[in-house]
Amino acid sequence: VKDNLNEIVSEIKEAKKRANRDDDVLLLSVTKTVDYDLIDESIEWGVRDIGENKVQDLLERINHYGDKLNYHFIGTLQRNKVKDIIGKVKLIHSVDSLRLAKEIDKRAKNIDVIQDCLIQVNVSKEESKSGVYLEDLEDFVYNILELSNIKIRGLMTMAPYEANEEELREIFQSLHDAFI
Repeated sequence: VKDNLNEIVSEIKEAKKRANRDDDVLLLSVTKTVDYDLIDESIEWGVRDIGENKVQDLLERINHYGDKLNYHFIGTLQRNKVKDIIGKVKLIHSVDSLRLAKEIDKRAKNIDVIQDCLIQVNVSKEESKSGVYLEDLEDFVYNILELSNIKIRGLMTMAPYEANEEELREIFQSLHDAFI
């Protein structure tokens, strides 16, 4: 684990150097299907943020580790599960509809918190993926800005699994351009 983390941190530093960036980068360890021994070892070597894509698994991690870690929800979030994670997660990575955003806002308001979120954008328009299309993003953001208990921290997308390097660059460049 230590060697893997050191390699990842080194790759992040090199990427920042190539991009001429000096801002902080958050290393998020996705722990879905990972056993507790490996997570414990990761914590020993500095991991502080973990992500889960299922609410039940996330709640189990929260119950096990308590305040030791920052928790992120990275999967498709059903509206009926929002109540279970509000106030417990640092960031919801997958706001893909106004109905979900309104549910997050309502639940966050009930416990007087501001919930940080990322908007999921379906740049490639894959039918198998959810998310807001780029051409609908501006209106979507304006609608979310009216919600007082959600803070949008950025955008995220999932590239097609079979995309080549050029396609990946185009997808992430399109997302970057939409962000700025």
